[in-house]
Amino acid sequence: PIPVDAYAGIDVFFTVFERVVADGPLIVLVDDVQWSDEPTRLLLSRLHRRFRAQPLTTVATFRSGRTELPQDVHRWIREEDRSSNSVQLILGELDPDAVSDLVTSVTGQHDEALVAELLATTGGQSLFLTESLRDLQLGAGTATSVNELVSRRVARQGEDVRHIIQTAAVLGPEFSFSIAAAASGLSPDVALAAIDTAIDAELLHETSSPDRFRFSHQLVPKAIVDELSRSRRASVHAAAAQALEDAGADEVEVAFHLLGAIPLVPMDQAITQGRSAAGRAREANQFDRALRVLEAILTVEPQARTRAEVILEIGLITNNQGTPALAIEPLEHVADTARRNGWPDLFVAAALAHWNQSPFRKPSDVSTLKLLAEADTLLGDAPSVEKAMVIAKTAVFNVFRKPMKERTAAIAEARAMADGLDPSPHQRLLLLEWDHITHSCPAGVAQLDVLDPELEALRNSVEHYFSDAAAPETGAFLRGDGARLRRVTRQDDRRLAAQPIAEWRSLTTGATFAAFEGEPDTARDQYDRAAQIGERFWGESSVALHGFSHFFLDLVGDDWTRSKELLELLAAFAGADVFDGALAAATHANGDADGAAALIAEVNLDVLGTMAEHILGGNGLVGFAEAALRLDDDNLADAVEKALAPLEHLMMGVPWSPSLAAADSLSHLAARRGDTKAADRYASIARSLYQSVGAPALAQRFPA
Repeated sequence: PIPVDAYAGIDVFFTVFERVVADGPLIVLVDDVQWSDEPTRLLLSRLHRRFRAQPLTTVATFRSGRTELPQDVHRWIREEDRSSNSVQLILGELDPDAVSDLVTSVTGQHDEALVAELLATTGGQSLFLTESLRDLQLGAGTATSVNELVSRRVARQGEDVRHIIQTAAVLGPEFSFSIAAAASGLSPDVALAAIDTAIDAELLHETSSPDRFRFSHQLVPKAIVDELSRSRRASVHAAAAQALEDAGADEVEVAFHLLGAIPLVPMDQAITQGRSAAGRAREANQFDRALRVLEAILTVEPQARTRAEVILEIGLITNNQGTPALAIEPLEHVADTARRNGWPDLFVAAALAHWNQSPFRKPSDVSTLKLLAEADTLLGDAPSVEKAMVIAKTAVFNVFRKPMKERTAAIAEARAMADGLDPSPHQRLLLLEWDHITHSCPAGVAQLDVLDPELEALRNSVEHYFSDAAAPETGAFLRGDGARLRRVTRQDDRRLAAQPIAEWRSLTTGATFAAFEGEPDTARDQYDRAAQIGERFWGESSVALHGFSHFFLDLVGDDWTRSKELLELLAAFAGADVFDGALAAATHANGDADGAAALIAEVNLDVLGTMAEHILGGNGLVGFAEAALRLDDDNLADAVEKALAPLEHLMMGVPWSPSLAAADSLSHLAARRGDTKAADRYASIARSLYQSVGAPALAQRFPA
């Protein structure tokens, strides 16, 4: 044991692996992944990415049955399986020949009848089979199930052993001896003797801690608990809760056992304490522990209103984890339940949580707008903080649909309404963010300075640390403010450990800085690693950001290796005009001038005038500018210049998917039509922006 805090512990973990891998190839075995928790899987994912080029192999085993593999684990396995270095082996039950060989090796004799009996009862399942052979050697008969096998093994023990084993099984696969002894009511010496007997019976194993023991397999405590009567199970949970509370244990663990102790503990009391413990775990950024308690509350079948509130909390915590796509299902369930039962407050809360607070995670999101419209109707005309929040979020989620003038008016109305009603600090933060996001596209960047100081102060406070807060880095990027950009996008281990979306942001912004500094291979690798995890955190827009990132790298390096393929997939998936210019340029660069011209011919050039209204539009306009230059298309060049001219002092794109300065494209377009004076002026602006943002690789495009 190393006495470090959780964040330092992660550093220690990776330091140990770095030292071991330096000595030679390493295999890490992670057994029974189907029972893993979220932090364990996130740690493994980071391990895979960090040691990608090192001689390290992870072997992860899991039960793949439909009822045995939770959805969140299945999603993680699918994400990891996308790696080109991933191999999945499906292992079935042992065949008759393998069973025969195993029986012969264990018993020392070939017994066809025994082989047939074991095959019939175990189906060749290896754990069940080997444990059945162990019992046969002890003189016991063949069990018909794993539960029966474990139950018989426990039944052969004395009363004290059975008592402490049952108590320990309720505490979990690994448990504290002192807690188990106290909960069982046995004296320490009697309890320890019983533990020794259980170890001899292969029910328990020792651990490296003198106070802790674990079961020989996770199925053992499950089988023991399954065999307990409902009343016996409740009494053991009640005793465990009391022992944990007396020992000053974490309230999450106490709450979990109080829920198991119903009806000995009143349901209302257990649920109240469970929700309170989950709330404090959430405040401490222990999101997985909070979810564990809330999910346990749902199993005790609370009343409909309480159930809906708990599911809403699960959705909010899922948002806190930085995985808003996974929160959609629980939040829509809450909205449906609230609509059916006439609970407007819950409906409004679900609508405000839907797709978290950022519209950029989906290229198009009608469902959130529908919920917000219904919430607005339910709230009526009376001013309220909730009404202001709904108006503001509606403005933000119309970023791809309504012109900035309408969005700005709506957000101003919402801010004015909320200012007179004393919103909470978190609500103020959201309103500021939404105001910021409304203007964070290139066309509205001039208005951001009014918002930045208060927003940054709130963002960096401990209480609101895990807000989405994407807009400040966008504003810094657009202005070419390199010092501020690096300050607001710096990697923060606290956030990285508790909110995995921070890892995606760290990868993409790190890739952008690498590209700026002339390290395209590093940038490509980091963009690709971010793409492997991005959809989970940033929704469908992760695909668009990935495609545009490679377009930027191909354009700057004139090395058209990846973007055409990615943009073709993107255009087919999203079907938006904003991608067509970049795709046409990449198509032309790959030798298909006719294909590029055909793509542009299908675009209504009037749409270019609206692209500066949203966050992907900057990338799109640069793509159209490059297409105009390559195709030598007068009409397209004129339309692009008209759209870019008001943005000449801005960088385009975002920190997670960069693009050139508007002045860069304008300089080349001016040079194309022979206006040397304008070309030089724009080149000077672009060079200044590139130097300010810290991008020597881009500044080389316009040497002084």
